[in-house]
Amino acid sequence: MLMLDAARADLFSSYGHPLPTTPNMDALAQSGLRFAQHFSHSNNTRQSLPQLFTSRYDAPSLLLYAPQAQDAWWKRDELLQEDAAFLPTVLGEAGYRTVMVTAHPWTVGSSKFGQAFQEVIFVPPGRAHYATASALVRRSRRVLKDHRSQAERPLFLYVHFLDSHTPHNPAEDDLFSLSALGWSSKEWAQKQPAKRGRKFIADASPELLEAYLGAVRSSMRGLDKEVGRLLQSLKSSLGAKTIVTVTSDHGDALGEGGHFEHGSSTFGIKALHHIPWILSGPGVPGGGVEEGFTESVDVMPTLLDLLGVAPPPSALLDGTSMVRLPAGGTIKRPGVPMTFRTGSQQTRLGYLSETATVLATEQDEVFQTKEGALHRLGNLPGVASSLPRDFLRFIRTYRQREQGRKFRLDSRALLVPAAEFLLDDSGPPGCWEAGKPLDLRAQVVFASRPASLDETNGSKCGPLRVTISMPRGRYQARWQIRAIGPEAKPRIRFRHSQGEVLVEDRSGSITVDLGEIQHPGGAWTGSVAVESGGMGLSLSLGAMNWLRLGVDAEDLEQQPDSDLIEQLKGLGYLN
Repeated sequence: MLMLDAARADLFSSYGHPLPTTPNMDALAQSGLRFAQHFSHSNNTRQSLPQLFTSRYDAPSLLLYAPQAQDAWWKRDELLQEDAAFLPTVLGEAGYRTVMVTAHPWTVGSSKFGQAFQEVIFVPPGRAHYATASALVRRSRRVLKDHRSQAERPLFLYVHFLDSHTPHNPAEDDLFSLSALGWSSKEWAQKQPAKRGRKFIADASPELLEAYLGAVRSSMRGLDKEVGRLLQSLKSSLGAKTIVTVTSDHGDALGEGGHFEHGSSTFGIKALHHIPWILSGPGVPGGGVEEGFTESVDVMPTLLDLLGVAPPPSALLDGTSMVRLPAGGTIKRPGVPMTFRTGSQQTRLGYLSETATVLATEQDEVFQTKEGALHRLGNLPGVASSLPRDFLRFIRTYRQREQGRKFRLDSRALLVPAAEFLLDDSGPPGCWEAGKPLDLRAQVVFASRPASLDETNGSKCGPLRVTISMPRGRYQARWQIRAIGPEAKPRIRFRHSQGEVLVEDRSGSITVDLGEIQHPGGAWTGSVAVESGGMGLSLSLGAMNWLRLGVDAEDLEQQPDSDLIEQLKGLGYLN
């Protein structure tokens, strides 16, 4: 299984490109089956790769993110649903040796994705942004050579290439030449679209656009050459016993509407979702072309059918096996559903048909994409009658699954230094004294002792105010507050700077769920007032858990694995 990251279909000669960009993969298509209208459900790897490998529209997030800076929105569903199956796990349980050779830092052995394989070979990038196809092919050929001694055991070899991903710095050839442009490699690195700060260029010059397209075409031809070497090794090692499939996770914008690469604003652009799918080997008709709509979720059931391996009985696969089509028949679908999640907990759903692409937000706003731009159609209830029935059914089903999803929010604890806790000074002196914070890395316990009456003027102590400084972002916060005093159940009232009174209770021990807090930076203030009948008491603010929902770029600079951070930046995943 050959994964060409970010490779759109129209870069292939067999899919209509006028230049001979992919002769080896075109020959593979001629010997097998090419799916002409194959589409990815998302425009980014984090969603589309798990969708492909689980045959689920609502696939869990299985890929690694930056070390210790994982976004809880993605981590919330990284565990497989009970009714989901994972392709390498299914094949491993069927007796296959499962091996992944990859250049992608999100698919390393420590990721949920990598853990499903018995062997993971991550090829480091060296001086480039990613390991080249030639390096991956060398490692893959070693796997094939080693596997000859285990010929009686079937092999599932997955190779994940990044040569088709940005940035594009191919060797000079007739498709791309910096010297002909009069540019140095340093100038190209600065001018190249899709790099940092250049993912949207409203008025890209024809010269820059043609240079970039030439670089992309040259990258594809170089990748195809290495794929040809690997296919030759497969033929000599395993002969006619091999089933080969070539596909991509999603495409890349090449200037549509001013967009480059595959950021959030490119969701729904048809060219980004139209990807190749080529299948060849025993049981696959030669020289065939499937003209109907096919989807990424169709890949897994098709491969399992060809291999004679059944998924677990409880598994729910959203895709359809192309092996089970009637002889001479074609799949008849009016369109393909699409999904997109963002770190701000927004889920957008889309539907791509022959005539249009429509999108719906969580707020039920409906848009149509035209030439890379969004045009509002209206509110979902108001325009539902004009939308495809399959799209409305998909929205209903997906949202029902979201409501029933089992998920966990789990992220690194936020370190809140004790020095950043400030006490309210509006009351009489000596009312509150700071206790010792405990275990700052996992929680903050703040113990204080109030004097019930000031000895000088007899006034009561005011509420305890706690002020915390933290990086800007979004947080999920929860506190446990406990009051201990002569009165068995003192009344506790809790306020914070972004809301009214959240809790007023006489239990003496309460849990305050702050929900999601939008924190712009600076100070956040919480206020706790305790009515204790005029007697002294101690107040503990414990298990003060701040769960980071959003990660800022400056935080990533502080992470220890700088090499991986730099690679992710070079690939355009981090700015």
